[in-house]
Amino acid sequence: MSIKNFNGNVDATYLKEMAILLEDIKETSYQMMNLSPGDIILDIGCGIGVDAYNIAEIVGNKGKVIGLDNDPEMINNATENFSAINLEFTLGNINNLPFPDGYFDSVRAEKLFQVLPPDFNYDDIIQEMIRVTKKGGMIILVDTDWGSASLDYKNQGLTNRLLDFFAKVCRPNGYAGREFIGLLKRNNVQVVDVNVKPIITRDFRETTFGEWLTREALEHGIATPEEMEGWNHDLMEKTEQGEFYSCVNMVLVAGKK
Repeated sequence: MSIKNFNGNVDATYLKEMAILLEDIKETSYQMMNLSPGDIILDIGCGIGVDAYNIAEIVGNKGKVIGLDNDPEMINNATENFSAINLEFTLGNINNLPFPDGYFDSVRAEKLFQVLPPDFNYDDIIQEMIRVTKKGGMIILVDTDWGSASLDYKNQGLTNRLLDFFAKVCRPNGYAGREFIGLLKRNNVQVVDVNVKPIITRDFRETTFGEWLTREALEHGIATPEEMEGWNHDLMEKTEQGEFYSCVNMVLVAGKK
């Protein structure tokens, strides 16, 4: 499944295309980690391994990067596509990280918290990240604030209804990005840097608000078939005429243990 006409099912193709789209955001997150040659780094929710590989190149052969994910298919894909003597991919549980205390110079998690089920305790997860980080080490959190999403459509009432529904229902935690400062502070992590990067999209097919949102909105009775037919038709027309615009913010927060 590619970015265009995305239906909510994440696979390797989608993640590869997203890595290109988010290249600037990823580079900023690496800079916020204050990486040095020889550092030992953990990338939680590593997916297909793009970030772990990029970071491995920065820390060099004297360093080490471990990418951790709970999906065997993602780990297999990462292992097949990225190889380096200082790079390792492993299955793991974020509630019980399989590493000793104070092992990593930096720990990073991108687009992890927005997909965690509501019954997960985010403070427990942060505490695990803190546990495996060295004193003075960095914890970098990157995620979307779907509550910041905006889209140019003639029916603002329907727009607000759909975007609010997407943030609250289509994502387990659609407001993850805006919660990071409070999450780190209440777990006694010093917040040292905050960055916000907008993702601007000019093609309706490259947003999450087409097939995926339509299916979910109809299933939950948020909009009528007629409303969604007009939504999809008019926004595709805007795309074809070069008038389409949508934007959502990615939030990057760096904390120091």
